[in-house]
Amino acid sequence: MKITLFIPTVGAGGAERVITLMANYWAERGHTVILLSLDRSDRQPFFPIHPQVTYIALNLLKEKKSYLAKSKHTISQILSVRKCIVRRQPDVLIAQLDIAIFLATSATLGLPVKVIVYEGTNPYLSKTNRYLKKLNNVLYRSADHLVLQTHQIARTFPAYLQAKISVIYNPIVQSEAPLDTNDYSNNLLRKRVVSVGRLVYPKAYEILIKAFHTFSQEKPDWSLLIMGEGELRPELEALCKELNITDRVSLPGSVKNPINVLKSCSIFVLSSRYEGLPNTLCEAMSVGMPVIATRCKFGPEEIIQHQENGLLVPVENVEAMANALKLLADSPDLCERLGTNAAKISDTLHIDKIMQQWEDVINSL
Repeated sequence: MKITLFIPTVGAGGAERVITLMANYWAERGHTVILLSLDRSDRQPFFPIHPQVTYIALNLLKEKKSYLAKSKHTISQILSVRKCIVRRQPDVLIAQLDIAIFLATSATLGLPVKVIVYEGTNPYLSKTNRYLKKLNNVLYRSADHLVLQTHQIARTFPAYLQAKISVIYNPIVQSEAPLDTNDYSNNLLRKRVVSVGRLVYPKAYEILIKAFHTFSQEKPDWSLLIMGEGELRPELEALCKELNITDRVSLPGSVKNPINVLKSCSIFVLSSRYEGLPNTLCEAMSVGMPVIATRCKFGPEEIIQHQENGLLVPVENVEAMANALKLLADSPDLCERLGTNAAKISDTLHIDKIMQQWEDVINSL
């Protein structure tokens, strides 16, 4: 089978990580796989790709200022994507994220390729591009199938699209060695709170930093690690300085294999305003970490049962997040129960199970 996976950039985001994981999986099993992006031709993918994956960068990400220039650039993007599809003749094209979805559905009109829209978040909440968001219903109607990450997201879509929607969770990278769930007291001695994600508005890291500041008033020997890069780094660093916690908050940038770092930490926190199905939350759970997540739309509540395999707190609630941190820091028995139950997600999200669901969708088309 010939499969093309299309994504705007090949940076360090969660969507890029999942697409790369899927591409590598199919390449290892003998499929002809192309990873297509709009990224610069001199920029290599952040995550390693299988030698049998063909990577094509169209070098078409440059933003134009005037309306006329933007229109010409969009037409150029559509024609370039169409030319690539005509030349490579894939059986299926899987497009993720707004501009890739727009270009994939536009560029393949009249072509025999099957197009699957892969939504990694709730498109009706995402603020990435309000103009493309308005086109969503039209774009989705022209696709052959839609793959969404949660059932809650699926329920937000119009009735006329429900027949061609499948819900498939993200596969997770399996950890070689989970946490020692028999000694959570020892794990808490590391005294490190961790989160992973881009430093952007949806992740609400200013809320986490403020909650950690409140928490650290009683726990001054704890530290906070946020792995990721993004446009809000200056603001977050300024906030840490304002709160006088720069010596206890670390922002090391993007990490290619965060799951290994997670195992050296005590508590994982997801502070997001909205999500799809957060990869790093699932990975933290898979290694048996006690986790705290917001009740944001739409993801955490689908995989976390409060007080059973994690803790849920309201969105943008500094006090509730700080209290949850204190509860876990003082309760090794609770951490052990939550972490042991959380680790069961490894079976649900095992890559073989998830990729079989993808192949079932492709075969049905």
